[in-house]
Amino acid sequence: MTTTRIPNHPAIVSGLFEPISDSVLPSTLGNQYGLVNTPSFISCSGLKANKLENFQIHLQTNTALTNVLQPDTVYYLSGRLIALNNGATPILTYNHNTLANLIQPVPNTFDFTNWATVTGLGIVTHRQEVTSDDLDVGTSLEVVVTHQDWDSEERCHQKFNVKYVIPGTKYFIKTHAIYQIGREVHIVGRLVDFEMDTHLAVVAVTSVSLTSGHQPVKPNNHPSASSTPSTSGGRQFTTFTPSGPPTTPSISPDKASFTPSTKSNMPPKKSKKVKLAAPEKAKGKAKAISESEAQSDDSSSDTDSEDKEEDELTTTPSPTKRGRPRQRC
Repeated sequence: MTTTRIPNHPAIVSGLFEPISDSVLPSTLGNQYGLVNTPSFISCSGLKANKLENFQIHLQTNTALTNVLQPDTVYYLSGRLIALNNGATPILTYNHNTLANLIQPVPNTFDFTNWATVTGLGIVTHRQEVTSDDLDVGTSLEVVVTHQDWDSEERCHQKFNVKYVIPGTKYFIKTHAIYQIGREVHIVGRLVDFEMDTHLAVVAVTSVSLTSGHQPVKPNNHPSASSTPSTSGGRQFTTFTPSGPPTTPSISPDKASFTPSTKSNMPPKKSKKVKLAAPEKAKGKAKAISESEAQSDDSSSDTDSEDKEEDELTTTPSPTKRGRPRQRC
């Protein structure tokens, strides 16, 4: 039995946020950690920048209960957006370690409009071309992308849809063909509006890309000479070719087989006689010196022999007499 894994297709939102009231802590006594919820808002101007509306959201984090957000302070944070299409307040789950305190207190002239950036990964489920009266905008494309992400409060995966609008300008018109139903896309844009009738967040697209594995890979039209085509996703494999003939040594047919040798088959070995060179006869002074050395050697040998004989005579013990001595009358 096989189980289908739910894909994780988040929508990451980064921007500037100001709490509108104190953070709400969990009511469980004795806990030092939990979900800290802080009410905030997102300021949007719409696709045509013809309005200014603040949409309330909840900032949520799982951290120590002392890590609360203060009102009248501007924070920069990045988190995962869950905007359900049932009219519930959108939730932005962030990590407290990535929080940055920017301005305190907030000046009245500070503008939050369209400061939220969305980076979404999801599946295209609907597309529609919309014609505009503005010639500069041209025919824009509206696509609905389905996202799925983990809800820390409900402890389950939540599915929601987001509308992405791609303008028809000369810079984006060629990207309209990328958005095909059932294709996985990675989109970057600005959060500019919320449609309250359809409960959809609206994002003005600034960049798009396709994820690997969900698009056909085009083969190389000009393969190299050392490349061979492959049926595995259009990949090209480069093979190695040797520069010269193989250098394996060849063996003659006579030496291909090994035959053990026997003593009968082996020829008898010839003994070699070594001739010793006769010593050269000394001449002149060398002859006289050699004769004197020979006489000294003879005299020394004679004295040595005499000393040995004397030692033998002195060391020879006298024989002991056996029997009783005779008595003299």
